[in-house]
Amino acid sequence: MQNTITQTKLPADFTSALYSHAMADHLWPELRLYDKAARELWERLPTSTHRVRAQKTQITRSLWYDQRCLEFIRLHPSATFIALEAGLNTRFHRLSQQAEWPRFQWWELDRPERAACKQRLLPRVDNYRIEPLCPRDIAGQLQAILYTQARPVMIICEAANSHFTQPQWYNLLSALKPATTCQPIELIFDCPNRIFLPFGRRRALTGSMALPAHARVLRQDTLQQPLASLMTGRQQGWHLSLASGRGHRHDTSSLT
Repeated sequence: MQNTITQTKLPADFTSALYSHAMADHLWPELRLYDKAARELWERLPTSTHRVRAQKTQITRSLWYDQRCLEFIRLHPSATFIALEAGLNTRFHRLSQQAEWPRFQWWELDRPERAACKQRLLPRVDNYRIEPLCPRDIAGQLQAILYTQARPVMIICEAANSHFTQPQWYNLLSALKPATTCQPIELIFDCPNRIFLPFGRRRALTGSMALPAHARVLRQDTLQQPLASLMTGRQQGWHLSLASGRGHRHDTSSLT
């Protein structure tokens, strides 16, 4: 395994995020994030990749996503998660360490070269699958997974507008609509660009994103407050329910 890792060429954004998570408990103990998987993987990488800077904003955003996933697991221990363009993210491993008997399924769809990289670096686990993402057929790939899952599903789009064009985002949402009548589906994402996703107006949000009429905003949180920036404004984390499903009830009022 060591030889495989040494010969693997890693993108810079892969190693930056991984290093931030590996060092989080040391650099920012107040955040209380200890990522054993990230630390172990980082220590096994060649020293030529160790030219990155840890970023606290990556960790605060990551913690927000972790919390949304943990809430979903508490309600649905056997849920399915689909992470889109997650990079070298060890969220599956972090969440598994916090569950006594992990029963959830985890899918990662990423660009082909990144998917191949992760498949070489990360150990194989029965409930963890990595597949190459086809940008021209995001809808088809999602539907292929959704139609085989008779369980609640959470879609994770971290830094959505960094990965998807507006047409691709519409295709992604269109893939979820047919499944919303038979299973609970929730979507979490962050997107700081107000041109892509107009914030603060429910009508504008649902209209521009073409969400199902019955979609509900479960949470809308400020993830970080950059210095004066007319382009990005406040970075928001969105947690939407795209389907209620029969007997499904998700009340986040008591959740932190």
